[in-house]
Amino acid sequence: MKAYNYHPVTKEFTSEIEVKESPMEKGAYLVPAAGANERAVMIGGAWVIEKDYRGWVGYDEQGEPAKIDMLGADIPAGWSAVEPAKTPARLEAIASDEAKGALLILDMESIRDIRAYIASKPDATQTLRDREAAAAIERGKVK
Repeated sequence: MKAYNYHPVTKEFTSEIEVKESPMEKGAYLVPAAGANERAVMIGGAWVIEKDYRGWVGYDEQGEPAKIDMLGADIPAGWSAVEPAKTPARLEAIASDEAKGALLILDMESIRDIRAYIASKPDATQTLRDREAAAAIERGKVK
């Protein structure tokens, strides 16, 4: 008779082995079965079939790519396996998001330079000097 092994953490079916029938309980065997996008999982001493869409990449209702990475997670309603067409409005939104990101970086760099300049002035507050010194230490840690 076959026996089935499972992962000790995820409880996911991993393999099968050949075993002899128990002399105490004839015919009492646990036999997991799983189809496509399913995995047998040991829960409370019994095999349960869980959905397995791990690694599946789809597109949410806003057209953003998303990935499923949990055993037992279902595909959310409204998701599609087909990337939506990029309409002019969607392309404009993507360009706008990219521009916002670039602008944020430019603004932060400008603010950093202004803050460093002001902190270097003799009449700068001690608080500002301390914050700039702490920021310089943290920037030094970034690689």
